[in-house]
Amino acid sequence: MLRKSIGIGKCELIGGVVKTDDRGILTIIDSSLNFPFTPRRMFYVHEPRGKRGEHAHKYGSECIFVLSGSLTILVDDGRSSKSIRLVNPHEGIYLPPMIWSEQSNFSSNCIYAVLACGPYDEPGYIRSRQEFDRITR
Repeated sequence: MLRKSIGIGKCELIGGVVKTDDRGILTIIDSSLNFPFTPRRMFYVHEPRGKRGEHAHKYGSECIFVLSGSLTILVDDGRSSKSIRLVNPHEGIYLPPMIWSEQSNFSSNCIYAVLACGPYDEPGYIRSRQEFDRITR
């Protein structure tokens, strides 16, 4: 499994194990194979519009994988930021705590999945960009 720093905080490009045969392509995301956390929740977004995300997690971690189409993810640790274009269904991005992220620029056939380290916890979110900037700077 690929894990490569993208140069923003502890964010990493994550790649699943890809197996190909005459039946198709299988991508394996296995938390026992060097994955940054054990996923406890998964959700997916289809037919996304506008901008999504626009928050940071105080304690939680997530990995975002594009399943179909493409999208752009802005990641920001409060000191620097980077936009990453996800186009391969075997690659995703790891978002550790205290990383502001925004998803945008969706292709018409975009479907993406989010693997989270825990259950939904609204008090664990930072939803104001101004608050995030105040905490991280």
